[in-house]
Amino acid sequence: MKKTVRGKGPLIFAVLIGIAAAACSPEFKKVPFEKACDRENQNQKITVEGYIGADSIVCDSSDGGNCNFWLSEISGEKGAGSINFSLKQGTKGNQVERSESGGSNSGGTISGENIKIRSADGQIVNLREKVAVSGTTEVIISSGMMPLCRMDLVGIEQ
Repeated sequence: MKKTVRGKGPLIFAVLIGIAAAACSPEFKKVPFEKACDRENQNQKITVEGYIGADSIVCDSSDGGNCNFWLSEISGEKGAGSINFSLKQGTKGNQVERSESGGSNSGGTISGENIKIRSADGQIVNLREKVAVSGTTEVIISSGMMPLCRMDLVGIEQ
C-alpha cells in the first residue's frame, strides 16, 4: 500500500524557504570595540561600532580600486589599536566616492574632505558620527596594548 502525504506541501515549502533564507543572510555578532581584535574573533562575522578615520586615505591606482580606512574607538584616532578595512571606489552603498578636488583616479593619499563614504543604504556617512561596521575579521595582533585587525567589510550603518 502506498502512503501519500496530503496537505504537507505548503508546510514543507515554508520550511525550505526558511532554511534558504537563513543560509543567505549572514549572522553578525555585535562585539565591543576593545574585543574586536581578540583571537577568538579570527574569521568571525562581527559588527563593531566606531569612527571612520579619514585624515589620510590611501587609494589603489586602478580606476574603481579600493581605498583603505581605519575604524577607531575614539574619533580622530588611527593606527594600532584600530581596525583596518577597504572600500571600493564608486557611488553605490558601501563605496567611497572621490570628489573632483580629490585628485585623479591615479591613487595616492587623499584627505577626508575630498571623499564621500556611503553606508549600505547609499546614504552619505557623517565622519564625525559613530558607525556600525560589519564584516569578517582577520586578527593581526591580538595581545598587548595595541591590538590590530583587518575586516573584510560587508556593510556600514550609521
